[in-house]
Amino acid sequence: MPNAMKDKDYHTSTALAKRLIGNGANILLGSHHEGCFDFPCERGVEEELMKLCDMVITLGGDGTLLAASLPAVKYDKPILGVNMGRVGFLAELERNEINETDKLFTGDFSVEERVRLDVKIEKSDGEIFNSTVLNDCCVSAKSNSRVVEFDLLCAENDDGNANWGKVSHYRADGVVFSTPTGSTAYSLSAGGVPCDPVSSVICMTPICSHSLVNSKTLVFSDKRRLAICNLDGRDTVCFAALDGSDAMRNGEYISLTAEDLLYISVSDKKTKLVRLMGRAFYDILFDKFK
Repeated sequence: MPNAMKDKDYHTSTALAKRLIGNGANILLGSHHEGCFDFPCERGVEEELMKLCDMVITLGGDGTLLAASLPAVKYDKPILGVNMGRVGFLAELERNEINETDKLFTGDFSVEERVRLDVKIEKSDGEIFNSTVLNDCCVSAKSNSRVVEFDLLCAENDDGNANWGKVSHYRADGVVFSTPTGSTAYSLSAGGVPCDPVSSVICMTPICSHSLVNSKTLVFSDKRRLAICNLDGRDTVCFAALDGSDAMRNGEYISLTAEDLLYISVSDKKTKLVRLMGRAFYDILFDKFK
């Protein structure tokens, strides 16, 4: 899955594909790349091809991998990321390391499971929206000058007879719910703490909290379920962004008001990332953010 904006001349994508073919692989490629490559491949709708492939390879930035992770987890496919962007924290390989893909054919690789979060939005009119995220779910007003207020609730992760308790009331520019994987993304920029990516927790970080006490990240067990209620957008509605993209249904943005509820919990679905290089998480962390 090459990102044309990152690999504009498809130089790296072509070199990688030909190396894979040389090792005996078959390439499946989305039809929207028609006429861009001169190597043999099977074309079709990307999500349909997900059902047939053994592995998804993304060439782009973290956004490219995040976008691929939703259909990939649906069909339980591992992902190998090749960084064509700037930071590329989720990617395993840099563009000058594509020769390392030879290890895929010798078994010299591992697959690391990463926690995802289930996001459920219950609208006051009965409409329900469900999705999952690999990085984060962010709730904020569309205008950066607007403050939002909300109550954060917590319960055991039991949909049936959950005993909800109020954690606190927040007044902030927004809130980020992140996985351990996403703790080094927007959550970190908002003042959150990095978590070991293979842990199983939920991180909640308020964005620019207007408080002396409710300004720090809270880390919840995967046995907990969180909820936002009484959401006040201060004269404007709020929206949820899932892995950097607006939550949408039928082509329209899903707005959040005081009458709606948003639930966050650890998903039973996990994203599988292919590891070839054996790099330690903390080496990557301090190298990428130095």
